[in-house]
Amino acid sequence: MKDTERRILLGRIVGAFGVRGEIKLESWTEPRTAIFHYQPWILRTPAGQESTLTGARGRQSGKHLVAVFPDITDRDVVEAMYGTEVYVARSALPPPKPDEYYWVDLEGLQVRTVDGVELGRASHLFSTGSNDVLVVQGEKIDIIPWSQEPASFIVNALQPAEVAKVVLDEESERIEVVVPDEQLSLAIGRRGQNVRLASQLTGWDIDIMTEQEESERRQKEFNERTALFMDALDVDEMVGQVLASEGFAQVEELAYVDLGEISSIDGFDDDTADEIQTRAREYLERLEAEMDAKRKELGVADELRQIEGLTSQMMVALGEDGIKTIEDFAGCAADDLVGWSERKDGETKKFEGIFSKLDVSRVEAENMVVQARLLAGWITAEDLASEEEVDAEATEEADTAEQE
Repeated sequence: MKDTERRILLGRIVGAFGVRGEIKLESWTEPRTAIFHYQPWILRTPAGQESTLTGARGRQSGKHLVAVFPDITDRDVVEAMYGTEVYVARSALPPPKPDEYYWVDLEGLQVRTVDGVELGRASHLFSTGSNDVLVVQGEKIDIIPWSQEPASFIVNALQPAEVAKVVLDEESERIEVVVPDEQLSLAIGRRGQNVRLASQLTGWDIDIMTEQEESERRQKEFNERTALFMDALDVDEMVGQVLASEGFAQVEELAYVDLGEISSIDGFDDDTADEIQTRAREYLERLEAEMDAKRKELGVADELRQIEGLTSQMMVALGEDGIKTIEDFAGCAADDLVGWSERKDGETKKFEGIFSKLDVSRVEAENMVVQARLLAGWITAEDLASEEEVDAEATEEADTAEQE
């Protein structure tokens, strides 16, 4: 081995084990015992003296390894080796997997932010136990393990805080993170820097709450759903609570779900299920009649009923916003209907849309607007087909580029 060949620090002698010359060894490989696979070792004492060793073997013992070196059987000799570092030549390590790197290979490289801002050259890296830290010309930068899954990446970004639960809303690109009560300040970071950084890197909005806060919110939702079912179905509190605890959130679900899902609830039978579903449908019919009457009062045109998915309740919301005809609705964008977000200086500001208080997704809103534009004659079916072909070609080109 040439003296100029790059070396990698894999471990350190941290004491003696027993009286027969066994060595307590700290290993930084993963798994720890992998350090024995990479030999010969270069031993460097705190005084700077170096020697080469082959034939070390050992076993796991708690957080450390117990190693045996050839020809060393005296505890006093081992104690004199305290602090000795274990290096191997870079060439002794196997090639890394795709998109993985050894720390030593990153040293000396130019470091840039995702926006292309130059930070300097990588000096070295070290681990704190909870995070890996990259030192760039004297500045320490936490390394966040990359993951294509937003939830995994955000959990990594919030370390060393422990995350109890993650809930994703992919459509609105919002993630809810639940942490133990005592971990909240650790997860948020100083002046919110952890959450702000994770949000900037992923483009997702992040809500962090404690387990206590989540429990209180879930209890509030449970009480609200119970009250809804009691009012809409004219049932007592116990029945309302049972339906809410079974996961039903809206009257529409009870009105159109398979009867077996209701009758299978403990304490319910077929007759009970049929009665609940009948009451749910009657409630929706009454609500529809009330909303339709209000729609007419607002002057919302009947022609809007041609749009599939547009309910009377939605038409009332449109009428209250001055949108009363197919032409009016065709001029809307999905943002106008479901709202939008604007990000500035790492902060996200949300703006409500006409349907924000209703259960309408962006995809559903976009589909309804397209229908309105077809009915208004603004676009044709041929126009849509051409757009779909262009989108398909763009997707195929992107997939091909990614594979290359």
